[in-house]
Amino acid sequence: MERFTKQDELVHAYRKAGLSLKFDQDVPDGHSDVFWYGGTVATVDDGKGAYVTLIANGDVIGSLIDIAGGEKEIDSFKDKGNQGDRHDVERYIRNDKELHDAMGANLDGYRLDLYDGNCIEWFFDRGRGDGSGDIETDVLESVVDDDDDILTALSNVPWVKDVIREIHEAACGAA
Repeated sequence: MERFTKQDELVHAYRKAGLSLKFDQDVPDGHSDVFWYGGTVATVDDGKGAYVTLIANGDVIGSLIDIAGGEKEIDSFKDKGNQGDRHDVERYIRNDKELHDAMGANLDGYRLDLYDGNCIEWFFDRGRGDGSGDIETDVLESVVDDDDDILTALSNVPWVKDVIREIHEAACGAA
């Protein structure tokens, strides 16, 4: 049975800060590397029209190699549509520790060769400064540089709260 303790803790932390965190994909404990996900992972909403979205974005292309079986390719995958499709990889690699071991060729019998991978990106919407009333979508950098952990990226609640405050200030300035 998969556990969602950290996911539940984050939902509570956001609620305590006056924000709503909604997961679009379940992120079980021990399974939070961005490798496993594609597309929108979670959205933070203040209930007043401002929100930020955490997205696993990019192309994930790779092969799972049976190194004990003579370097035979067991599976290959090409996810160019952010669907999170990793074929049969989860039959052989069950969690983040095994994923990292396989990427370093340290998982007993298996190696994961990634030719391209996705990354965590924050998106937010705000009113345009030209007074048109249109919405402009921007991309924010991840809170932690080169962070590939979904739960870590979501853990900086004060930063997200500041971003939402800035969205409201930008919208008020556009009116």
